Amino acid sequence: MQKPLENLFGKKKNKNDKFEVQEITDEKVIDQLEQNYNTITNVKVDINKAPKIQDITRVLPRPEVKNLIFTHRTISLPLDVINLKQVRVADVNPAHVAQIERYMQKNGVDPKELPPAVVKFQGKWYLINGHHTYEAVKNIGFKEFNFDIYEYTGIEQWHIFVHTLRSLGRRINLTARPPELQQRPIDIANGYIKELVENEKRTGIAHLLTDKKGNPIPFFCTNNMKYDPNNLDHIDIVLERDGFTDRYDPQWGSCGKKSVYTNMRKWISNWGSVGTVSDITPFSGDLKARLEKSKFFKLKTSDGLQGHIVDLYHTTGAAQKIFCYIVGAMEDGQKARILVHNAELDDPDRHERDEKKVLEDVYKMWRGAMIGQNMLIKNNEEERHQHFVHTYSREEFFQLFEWYVVAQLQDKHKGDYFKREKFLFDE
Repeated sequence: MQKPLENLFGKKKNKNDKFEVQEITDEKVIDQLEQNYNTITNVKVDINKAPKIQDITRVLPRPEVKNLIFTHRTISLPLDVINLKQVRVADVNPAHVAQIERYMQKNGVDPKELPPAVVKFQGKWYLINGHHTYEAVKNIGFKEFNFDIYEYTGIEQWHIFVHTLRSLGRRINLTARPPELQQRPIDIANGYIKELVENEKRTGIAHLLTDKKGNPIPFFCTNNMKYDPNNLDHIDIVLERDGFTDRYDPQWGSCGKKSVYTNMRKWISNWGSVGTVSDITPFSGDLKARLEKSKFFKLKTSDGLQGHIVDLYHTTGAAQKIFCYIVGAMEDGQKARILVHNAELDDPDRHERDEKKVLEDVYKMWRGAMIGQNMLIKNNEEERHQHFVHTYSREEFFQLFEWYVVAQLQDKHKGDYFKREKFLFDE
């Protein structure tokens, strides 16, 4: 027997009160719900009508922000009445859309997943989140689908409405569960930067916050409205409001979460000088496929035409492998061609720092080997037979192999790869 909702989320004081529910932040909430619903099954996909809304779907906790309140209604709406207002900076990812399509066609609709959310503004429905799901069900052939209904209670101004819509979209995404495509911190930062640029063009004032009357509060301003470029309270308020600290709270003690939060503050605060945060292309998908098919890079094979052997390395922790690879190629009378990439997707500065470190470490190994060789010669050869090995400078050493980098920083790099012509940060 199902337990009443008040046993799950607290009692209502009266019929007009809303349940106070917590956001979904981990599996414990879902586990609690499943214990109270004996039968939880995926809904078979039938494109002729929207999937049946199960009881567990109706009681899943919903995030809220100021002026966008969940109505406790999940209803079916025609897809063609929904207007799209993308919260993300990046376009909808076709690969993820296809993933959702395959999942639904194979498994049906999971009632434990939050439906896409919509809100009505000036007589029109707008999509808050779930853009990938929307595209997937449209591609499958649905004419209508299930949506969570939110109510907008803020000022009837378009830019204020859009600002609030984006805020809730971020919060829902930051507390999302599969198959939602969670935004990377860098994507979230780009969203704020885009909003700052848009607001400055529209009002002449860069801002992310407004007062009760909808007037912009200038970026970097303190409580007494004095400009202070070192004041980051503005950013902290927004990140707390939009749920970023739910996932990356710097007070949790995790150095990883703290560094992500620090980077987020840095990216947003530097919005005026950089325009947008450097976006990072992951070494996967089409980029990796193109490089693997390249005649120039026949990964892990010999390139007889060029007289090079080629291999691929991650820039973190690969120094010893790269060193052995260079020496091995020289022993075979070949010149090593090395292609490096980076798995870092949030901090663009890490790419060159990691590359510099691995190059420096490889050089130290080479220099150490040469010094060791000279010591052996000195200790074991008669003085007249001693011929010491040249240790080489960094630049000289760099000429012994070819060093290529996967082009992952979109604002700096063109094409799929580029060649380092000199030792990085050579001193």
